[in-house]
Amino acid sequence: MFKVPSGFYVEGGKLRSGYDSPQTQAALEFAYKLAKSGYMHPDALANDTSSATQRFYSGKELVQPGGTGGWNVMDAQAGTAADAAYVRGAFKLFSADGSTPVIWLGPATSQISYLNKSLSQKQIEECLRLADFLAAPFGTYEYTLLNYGVEGEHWKRGDNGPEYTEKGRKEASQVTYQFLCAPESIVSNPGHNAITEAYCAWSADAAKYAAKPVFWNMNVTVPSRFASVSTAQQVNDIITQVTCGTKTVADFKETVKTWKAAGGDQLVAWYQTNVLDKYGTGQ
Repeated sequence: MFKVPSGFYVEGGKLRSGYDSPQTQAALEFAYKLAKSGYMHPDALANDTSSATQRFYSGKELVQPGGTGGWNVMDAQAGTAADAAYVRGAFKLFSADGSTPVIWLGPATSQISYLNKSLSQKQIEECLRLADFLAAPFGTYEYTLLNYGVEGEHWKRGDNGPEYTEKGRKEASQVTYQFLCAPESIVSNPGHNAITEAYCAWSADAAKYAAKPVFWNMNVTVPSRFASVSTAQQVNDIITQVTCGTKTVADFKETVKTWKAAGGDQLVAWYQTNVLDKYGTGQ
């Protein structure tokens, strides 16, 4: 909601760390104010994540952050077990200042299957035929076989689609072939159509505001000397503490200053010279 840069941003042709952005400071100022407002659950302020989901299910928390991966049948079943009236909803995207919101795109793909360049044409074609089989779309015989196994042995037909047998849960419910190749992901919540409709409606609206962050879709490997500084663990820890109200924005600024002196500035300079100046922003 504050349009905090995803990792880096460019100002006047110069690369800068997202920690330096005014948006980051504004977001943390709001988070600190919220932590001190009395509206947050004490366990959340104590950074107790172990019981966070149950707090939400039981109605002790009305708003909770999370990813779309948690908006599914299992969530509905667990939620209604705690409260029969439970229904998960999501805010449409909005910005803190009322301007057009933004949601940063993640990588276009998270996993890649590589082929050895020494393979013969015949071997490559065989691999591609296998990939074509593994990428069969949702609802096909191939898709069902790969995801549920053999009908009658590993799964049976239920009111809401395939249901694993005991043998199927042991042998066919493991994600294996999908790591080699898979079709486009789909949204399916058998027996809970309202979830699918709400999820897809939210996604369609959010997609209108999608934007590419700096270095989007670039596969960058930084030198090993930056291994520690690139994680910026100390900065991320202080961000959590500010969010919980135990540290201030001034503490955050001081920690960023220390991080930059310890190699953060050098890391940004490396990205400037080796990525931005050579290949652009990827936007």
